[in-house]
Amino acid sequence: MIPAIPKYEICSKPSPWARAGVRYCRILARYTPEDLEESLKASGLPRRKDGIYNTIMPYVPRGDIVEYRSPKAALDEILQAGRPYWAVGPIARTLKSVGKGDPEAVGVTGSIAGGYYGAHSDIDIVVYSPNYPELVVRKLLETGETDVAIARYSGVFEGSYPIGWRRRVVEGKRVTVTLAPSRPGSHCEPLKNYWRVPTPEKSIYMREAIIPSGQESALLYPPCFRTSDGVWIVSFEYNVSYLAFEGGPFKLMGVADGSGTTIYLAVRSVRTLFKRLG
Repeated sequence: MIPAIPKYEICSKPSPWARAGVRYCRILARYTPEDLEESLKASGLPRRKDGIYNTIMPYVPRGDIVEYRSPKAALDEILQAGRPYWAVGPIARTLKSVGKGDPEAVGVTGSIAGGYYGAHSDIDIVVYSPNYPELVVRKLLETGETDVAIARYSGVFEGSYPIGWRRRVVEGKRVTVTLAPSRPGSHCEPLKNYWRVPTPEKSIYMREAIIPSGQESALLYPPCFRTSDGVWIVSFEYNVSYLAFEGGPFKLMGVADGSGTTIYLAVRSVRTLFKRLG
């Protein structure tokens, strides 16, 4: 049995995550087990006390968990076997636009990689370690049409963030692109030792700061960038990336490490903020 925290739930309000007429809402505003009672009861999943979270959590049988293939293997299958047929054209056009010469540096994730895709599935593309992230962004903005221009969040992580560069409609299909470093955290000084990142202290840190523009590490996941006075900002919500890349004056509220030299945004169950001023 594997502990699980849902990321989406069925909802009635407008949502960019609608699938086949069913609307799904992200539940970042209630992203802890104790705040998800209604959704968890509806799921029918067994719940048990979890020692790490020290609360009752839903557990999923190991046999019910879908294992992703590698993004590269999923991409190879689509391009070589032509399955799913509706994804071949949009993927080929997007990859041509991205202009990556190294086939090992591009892959497909999401439902296609998991093998549970349908006609309404998005096409999720990951580009690893792009040499010029800003150029990739510009090329994507010239590919297809904008699907969702602005992502708006409320609750524990609030704000409005431009995402049109990575949420495209290509040949009638939704394509979402994520830029990633070659190794987890390798683009970000606070995360260099990614698998042994110190747990941030539960101290809320609020301040106004200038973010210098053009920091390409902000375009990779997780967005990682510095203020003008040298404080690192790490966001576990990728959609802040372009706003952070543009830079400017911001109001920040996040979870700080003990020294106050790193601030973490979009931390589960803690209210954080990343808002441009003016």
